[in-house]
Amino acid sequence: MLLGDSITQSNNAHYSYRYYLWKKLLDSDVNFDFVGSMTTNNGGNPQWPNHLGQQFDSDHQSHWGLRAEEVFNILKQKTHKPSIVLLHLGTNDEIQGQSVNSTKNDLRNIVANLRSKNPIVTIFLAKILPYFSTLNPTLNNSLASLVAELNTKNSPVLLVDQHSGFDVNTDTFDRVHPNSRGEQKMADRWYDAIMQK
Repeated sequence: MLLGDSITQSNNAHYSYRYYLWKKLLDSDVNFDFVGSMTTNNGGNPQWPNHLGQQFDSDHQSHWGLRAEEVFNILKQKTHKPSIVLLHLGTNDEIQGQSVNSTKNDLRNIVANLRSKNPIVTIFLAKILPYFSTLNPTLNNSLASLVAELNTKNSPVLLVDQHSGFDVNTDTFDRVHPNSRGEQKMADRWYDAIMQK
């Protein structure tokens, strides 16, 4: 499950990192299925090219403009039981003035909800991308301790650094959302984390 906000969902002019990750997993002959109640980018879908004779698996659970609490409230209503979750949330929280402690609590609730559906789910939690002129989002400073708190043997929570080396000037189309270059960077980071695990 690719779980997040607009950075995961993307829009009708961009493929999203999900597409580039899908290609990398296919190229590595990984047996996988993206899951979630969403299948569209914001405003409609781009024309995703087929790869290795397959059509893009567009399933995801990401929601344009929503904070972690709002995504959690949607997730509670869903029945998917993912074995792996890629979680990038917190950008809208910061932009909308949500406190770090509040966002961390929402992330705890998301992890608890995912575990209630699958007690052995593996969750990759991202340090969020820089945005606007905020080159080091405040939330990122406390994510390592949150991961240490939530990580268990049966249901690992692992930190993925989507922040380092990401440039709002060259890797986004509006200083928030990844362009093709940024999407490929994100896909590479997720892929490396998955394959290492």
